[in-house]
Amino acid sequence: MLFAINLIDIAPTIPNWVFTALVQPKITDQELMSKDVEHYKFEAFDLQLSRVRWLPVDMNRETYKYEFVFHFIGLPYANPEIPYEKYIDYLYIILVDMFGELFVSQHIEMVYYDHLYPNDMDWYSLHQLREFLEEGYLD
Repeated sequence: MLFAINLIDIAPTIPNWVFTALVQPKITDQELMSKDVEHYKFEAFDLQLSRVRWLPVDMNRETYKYEFVFHFIGLPYANPEIPYEKYIDYLYIILVDMFGELFVSQHIEMVYYDHLYPNDMDWYSLHQLREFLEEGYLD
């Protein structure tokens, strides 16, 4: 991120051009909670954000960045042709849209995707992720 921030400082001024060094957030928490956010139309499938669940996995004690596992509820498991890396790419697209590129790089170390959705675990809704990242816990 240091390089991106330095790039902002030296970006030239060109009339009628706008330089964006870091992707800014596009989705507010209120939109997530009210379900006003349209679904994502990814190459492999469509996804409603209300169907995304997550769990914290670990936190790096040196950087205070978190690792999370995510699951898309209702996504057919019979999609072995979708590479695992695609799920991770899709997750990062959603996270950057929610928080912006700088916030994601400062708070999230790694994300994982799990096809299975064990009901015996307390999975959280996507709108709760900001609170967790800022507070380190959920009320």
